Amino acid sequence: MVGNPPAAMNWGITQNTVSAEKSMELLNLLYTDEDIMNLLCCGIEGIHYVKTDDGHITFPPGKNQNPFTNGAWRMPNQFITYVWEGSPLTLWDDIKKFNEETLHSYYYGFNFDPTPVSTEYIKLEQIYRRYQPILENGLVNPEEGLEQMNRELDANFIDEVIAEKQRQFDAFCDKREGF
Repeated sequence: MVGNPPAAMNWGITQNTVSAEKSMELLNLLYTDEDIMNLLCCGIEGIHYVKTDDGHITFPPGKNQNPFTNGAWRMPNQFITYVWEGSPLTLWDDIKKFNEETLHSYYYGFNFDPTPVSTEYIKLEQIYRRYQPILENGLVNPEEGLEQMNRELDANFIDEVIAEKQRQFDAFCDKREGF
């Protein structure tokens, strides 16, 4: 993608919300209520999952899938949900520890603001989106398709967008020097 992909499933309150207080109440509920989070991530006990004697959850007899698990990563706080059989019961603590001990890149947190080159950026996104499906699905010779796409990107000021991104990145790095 030419730019940064949009963040998926942000759990926050928009500036034009109808009720910031009620939105905050809902977020607090989603982040703290184990029953709500287990319902959203695992489904209904006895129908979508059952508890095992050792504290895990698993599929009910006669079932081998759960419609909730594939989307559970999108939910606000899986750290308060049950652990599926096959994972250690310490899963959420293990992941929390891993996250806390992970080294982040020095450049973590940089986000490109395309506003100064918005006209060029929009055109580049359009070009990329036109070529992406045909290149990814083998509908053209990749060498010829990439060459044609790159010619169009070059003709539509990709170098200026890259230079602006580099300028912002350099400014970001300069600010971080004091850390």
